[in-house]
Amino acid sequence: VYLYQELVSKAAHLKMSQDKSSIPTHFIFGDDDRFLNIPSQEEAEQFFEQASVSVIPGGHWIQREKIAEVNAELKSLFDQMKARP
Repeated sequence: VYLYQELVSKAAHLKMSQDKSSIPTHFIFGDDDRFLNIPSQEEAEQFFEQASVSVIPGGHWIQREKIAEVNAELKSLFDQMKARP
């Protein structure tokens, strides 16, 4: 049950690259995810130059539980990306 948390806690001491990823990254979490801690925007930006975080009602398998909501979130994100110069 706590596999993800255990993996993250064990890996926390490993030396990680200090370089941020330049790939735009968007995280979508369910607000009732019992396996992953939802990062804040500031936490995500520690690792990604262009990070964003969304939280929608649901659990760990949000992409299966809330298909329409996840698709709407992705469509909104893609529309924003298309609108940028």
